[in-house]
Amino acid sequence: DGARLCASGRGDNAVVGGEGVSDEQNPIWANGPRELLQHGSTLALSESEADRRIAMILIDNAEELIAKTYFTAPQRVTGLKLSRKQRDEIQENFHTLLEGLDVHAAEKLIGIPLEELEWLHGLRNHLYHQGNGLTVEDRFLKLYSRLAETLFVALFECDLELPSRSESDLLGEFLANWIQIERSLISASGADGRTGAR
Repeated sequence: DGARLCASGRGDNAVVGGEGVSDEQNPIWANGPRELLQHGSTLALSESEADRRIAMILIDNAEELIAKTYFTAPQRVTGLKLSRKQRDEIQENFHTLLEGLDVHAAEKLIGIPLEELEWLHGLRNHLYHQGNGLTVEDRFLKLYSRLAETLFVALFECDLELPSRSESDLLGEFLANWIQIERSLISASGADGRTGAR
């Protein structure tokens, strides 16, 4: 089990980095995914169809960047012992990233349905490559945003504040509670996470 990604790993609480400061809740390696996801989630609240299409693309990019960041963070941060070749193979595409997460981070993904991330990524690809006149259903956009937030928190073990609407808050709360129930059941049964239901 690796160290917390949000922990600086040092005795001090802050490390100067670029424009800001990296601390336990805002590590510099998580800034890229955090910013993409926050911006995409802000656009998702818009009534504009164009903003919502862009939001779907940004959220999808954030999902991919979350996984890539997890696999490229230093070993002392994640605890992952992967060769450069393994890391490169895992980062080949979205599907290999999900497979890599399933194999190397299963205990962190309890309650996160990778098949839904994969399906929503396919929806994003359809939108991106054939997007003239297509719209994104609000429920899919909310779900993708919440799944991305849940993945961020699970892998980086730190908080993430996203703009939200009340319905979206309920979905996020439901996902958090469901994940906690699944983890408790798996822990009680002694399963390793990969064999548990997801």
